[in-house]
Amino acid sequence: MSHEPEIRETLPFDRRRARRRIAAGTVMATITTPDGDSTLARVRLQDISTTGVGLRSDTPLANGTVVAVYSEGSRFPSASGMVVRCLPMGNGYRVGLDRRLREVA
Repeated sequence: MSHEPEIRETLPFDRRRARRRIAAGTVMATITTPDGDSTLARVRLQDISTTGVGLRSDTPLANGTVVAVYSEGSRFPSASGMVVRCLPMGNGYRVGLDRRLREVA
């Protein structure tokens, strides 16, 4: 039996059914728009599963944007996915990434 916290529905209309774990902390991310423009930004992790990542961003991210998050000190992404949802929440945005839709370089 796992003692890791599980979230079944972060948002009331969320359809994701994969088990997800609460993830906390601020990490660096590369953000690549559908046009190919890339930037670095700090994002706050919310939750993670085999099929998706939930995070908070200070700026809105367009659907189709590819985000790769990096653990502290790592040169390789610990998770990546494509933005499928971005909703205003508090002073920032709640972003949903689908890990199955990430682009292949």
